[in-house]
Amino acid sequence: MTVYVPKAYVGWVSTAARKIGIPYAVVAAQISEESGFNKNAVSPAGAEGIAQFLPSTFRQYATGSPFNVTDAWVAYTNFMVALLHWSGGSIWKALAAYNAGQFNWQAGIGYANTVLALAGEGTGIKADTTQKVAAQYEPQPSGANSNDDWSSHMGHAASRMFRSGHDHQNLGVAIERI
Repeated sequence: MTVYVPKAYVGWVSTAARKIGIPYAVVAAQISEESGFNKNAVSPAGAEGIAQFLPSTFRQYATGSPFNVTDAWVAYTNFMVALLHWSGGSIWKALAAYNAGQFNWQAGIGYANTVLALAGEGTGIKADTTQKVAAQYEPQPSGANSNDDWSSHMGHAASRMFRSGHDHQNLGVAIERI
């Protein structure tokens, strides 16, 4: 399933991905999974806004309102940077903690797997020319403690893909390198 980013949010997703240091497709998939890019979303658990923050978590990472898109992106970016630092750079573990909390991150493993699977399917832009981005992730390897290795592989592969993938002529070269 391709994740479609509303045209109004393409710049936000791109900026957040650069600031956090994770692939655009992961940010797009995560926000799609959180709210479907609905800035007014409210979950049954009380999470609010486009990035689905509980009010107490939001206040730790930004000021303003989680329903304000600018404030929400600031909080999202700050929170993901903190989670990546906490997780030693593991995108997978940071995503799990985003969903379930740092002390209960194992409960968010299904969420992390879903976000990464969606990211691997690619992204497009709603109400604009749809572009399918080639899958950037391979299935997670099995075995003990493979998540950090997987995250490292994922980061390197995505980095190579995105460096040359924006130029469609170089997309084939990027895929061959991976």
